[in-house]
Amino acid sequence: MLTGLLAGCLLVFSADGPTRWDFTDPATVSGWLTNADVSSQEVTREGWRLVTTGRDPQLTSQPIDVEIEDFALLYLNIRASRDGECQVFWSHEDGPMMGFSEDRSRRFAVNGHGADTEAFLLPGWTRGSVIHRLRFDPFGDAEFVIREIRIVYPFKDLPKHTSIPPVPETVLPIDVKDPSSSTGSGSPWFLLPNERTVWCGPLDVDLSTRSGLLIQTDYADTEQIARPWHLYWVVSGESRAHEVICWLWPRREPQWIRLDRFPAWTGKIEALGVKPPQSGSFKALHLAEQDISAPWPVITRFCKMDPVWRAGRPCIILTRLANQGGGTVDPAMLTVSAVDETGRPLSVRPRQEAPGVHLQWGEHQDLFWDITAEHPGRIQLTVTGAEYGGITKIFCDAMPPVAESNLDYVPAPVAPSLPFDVCAYYFPGWKSAEEWQCILEHAPERRPALGFYDESNPECVDWQIKWSVEHGITCYLVDWYWVQGRQFLTHWFEAYRKARYRDMLKVAVMWANHNPPGTHSREDWRQVTREWVEHYFNLPAYFRIDEKPAIFLWDPRGLLRDLGSPEEMAAALADSQQIAQEAGYAGISFVAMGYGYTSSELSTLQQAGFIGWTTYHEWEHAAVKAWSRQEVSYREIAESAPKAWEERLSHARKAGLTYYPVLDTGWDARPWHGNTSMVITGRAPADFGQLAESARDFALREKLPFVVVGPVNEWGEGSYIEPNAEYGMSQLKALRRGLTGMETDMPEEIYPSDIGRGPYEFSLADLRRPVWPFTPDAAWNITGNGTSVAKEPAGWRLTISGAPPVLSRKVYGINASCYSHGTVRMSVSPVGNGKSDDVITGHIRIESMEKEVLADKTFSVQADGIEREYSVDLGGDNPKWTGRPATVSIVPVDRSGYEVFISSILLVNESGTSAKNEL
Repeated sequence: MLTGLLAGCLLVFSADGPTRWDFTDPATVSGWLTNADVSSQEVTREGWRLVTTGRDPQLTSQPIDVEIEDFALLYLNIRASRDGECQVFWSHEDGPMMGFSEDRSRRFAVNGHGADTEAFLLPGWTRGSVIHRLRFDPFGDAEFVIREIRIVYPFKDLPKHTSIPPVPETVLPIDVKDPSSSTGSGSPWFLLPNERTVWCGPLDVDLSTRSGLLIQTDYADTEQIARPWHLYWVVSGESRAHEVICWLWPRREPQWIRLDRFPAWTGKIEALGVKPPQSGSFKALHLAEQDISAPWPVITRFCKMDPVWRAGRPCIILTRLANQGGGTVDPAMLTVSAVDETGRPLSVRPRQEAPGVHLQWGEHQDLFWDITAEHPGRIQLTVTGAEYGGITKIFCDAMPPVAESNLDYVPAPVAPSLPFDVCAYYFPGWKSAEEWQCILEHAPERRPALGFYDESNPECVDWQIKWSVEHGITCYLVDWYWVQGRQFLTHWFEAYRKARYRDMLKVAVMWANHNPPGTHSREDWRQVTREWVEHYFNLPAYFRIDEKPAIFLWDPRGLLRDLGSPEEMAAALADSQQIAQEAGYAGISFVAMGYGYTSSELSTLQQAGFIGWTTYHEWEHAAVKAWSRQEVSYREIAESAPKAWEERLSHARKAGLTYYPVLDTGWDARPWHGNTSMVITGRAPADFGQLAESARDFALREKLPFVVVGPVNEWGEGSYIEPNAEYGMSQLKALRRGLTGMETDMPEEIYPSDIGRGPYEFSLADLRRPVWPFTPDAAWNITGNGTSVAKEPAGWRLTISGAPPVLSRKVYGINASCYSHGTVRMSVSPVGNGKSDDVITGHIRIESMEKEVLADKTFSVQADGIEREYSVDLGGDNPKWTGRPATVSIVPVDRSGYEVFISSILLVNESGTSAKNEL
């Protein structure tokens, strides 16, 4: 059993290592360059002392051109005045950004308050790699003493293992002075304490016949949750480690982690690393053969789909069965049972016949059940038939029935009395069924109380106003988008204008100016100001600070970058004040948003005309100290946030600004970004209520006019408190309790179904069919320079005069094994230098959410102007064609000089008939 491996293990290294920077030596320091964000520096007997005041301090070496002699580690010895996260980069040659990039870097945490941090990093450098430069990025507004950086070779001249040796009970320290002394047991396992990763090396293992890893975990988890395991491997001849994050269920039998669909799982590996979740461990790790035949059925979702379960009314329950092994799994084997508090069984009725599809690796099937409780109380639900477990038991509360009623409209809200405003971020990104597909696919338990709704419906907005206002939220800060006059996602504001209870909820523009460089200008700033003045400030409930309409700006740094100087930014804001005053307003209150502002940056903001500063989330303190960014505790966020507020407010006030505290509503963006997303775990309503209580006390003590609640409806990012199937109304209730300090006097819990209103949701079934047309509003993205696009009713017409374009889109709800071929319908004609008799090739690629390649196929194209259906065999001899496709992309032709008219891509089953609807 591998226990105790993640503590107490030290690396010792040779004093005469081959590459070493001793920063107590002025000659060494002279070989490194600092940027303007390092305000002062000196060489002392302790090391190179630096003070960073800018946002992005950098220390860059002169060209070193070190050829790595063997499998190497990087050692750093650093002292910092506060906790934070640093980053090391390396380049192979000069180029853009001096050859540095995120994929050739490693991040690591630094302990503050004068304590030394000895960081051992495994960049993935192997023999033959040439390191041209190194760059060390500390964080801003801190003092550092850098003692030493060194490249070390603890495994030099050691024999390489051609298979993964057994996992030992304990790990011996590596002594770089004498590696053989620490490898006398023959075990190549070692630990990098700061990374919390157990490594195995040096290896010489061929991956050509290996599909991945078999890992036998050794931990129990009574909460029935999957937890993140980080896997790393270093390929011979490369210069960076590859990483995959897998969410494994607690299971003591070996589990298959399939890796052969990742392009980097190739060649020979020299090292393999495993980072378990906190308190997790493993006792065996093996390379898996190509063919895993044993099916591993797991229940990965087991949840109610209704926001409220009323006694006497059926509640929809979802079970999701996945096959995480080989062979196939039959969904018909599942059964669900339910009992009430007395042990009496409840009626359980499947909502559909068992599908005839058997699930291969990586595929899943949703099954829905109607369950009726005759009486209020606690209900226990159990699913059987999945041998490998997962979420097999849940508890739900059946609430008392409500009197039958059919109201003409949403009941009017009644607001509590608060001594300050409570503003909440609102993301208007849910105007079509397409946007909701990722939630149904990856987080169905988040289904809103309004269903998968249309935000452009004023009645939906009135429900949002009712629920928010009744629980203490007085204002929405609405994400608003403008790029050089182009606007999008304004539909919620238009519905708000028509809402009956509009004037009971204040609103303000939060300009999410994630704009490309060069898209801000003085004239554009004047234009956008006029848009605010003419179309938003005149709303009766527009939010004001100091009697002035408020504008929240996501990225002042982007504005400063494009305008070129603080003086120009100040002049732009002065233009806004003049435009607003000429329209009869007292001016505009500008609030900056952002992270990591230094003292000088805050002073620049204040001098430019901003009155305050806030953030979109508040998790930095907890995230830096977390075991893994994939598991950040919400309770630790709730406990650390008040200290962060105090630090930010003190920081802001020194610059003449005010900081407005943020109550974080969580984060789990796996529906949008896959397993690499940071996940905030344990988001309990009680902790959110504690955070709200802390915010109330903080606002009253500091006499703040308002506090900010994190997003109420960022369903894709996992930041939400709007009523939903997962939490019901409990998060909003916790917010009200914390803000008012009152446990009683709660508003009546009313949902649309209680009063005969709704449903408001889109029909999602059609979008789960694998048919993707190129209609004018279709969600295809196009990349590549030199292609003009005309979107016609029947398809897209592409004229290609530069690099071949790539058309891509997200897809959902498809089990790959149900379909054998992809069909592309298009015509191709030569233009310019194109020729009709050229041999032209198209290219289709289908990937999973984790960028695993399911299919990567080319096909021949005829350039004669005739519309054809090109059939591409996706399965056949391709063992990777399993799982759940997440992205489909196509290069219609592989060269310029052609016009393409493309109308659709679809998947078909083996008989070539039309695609079927899996719902």
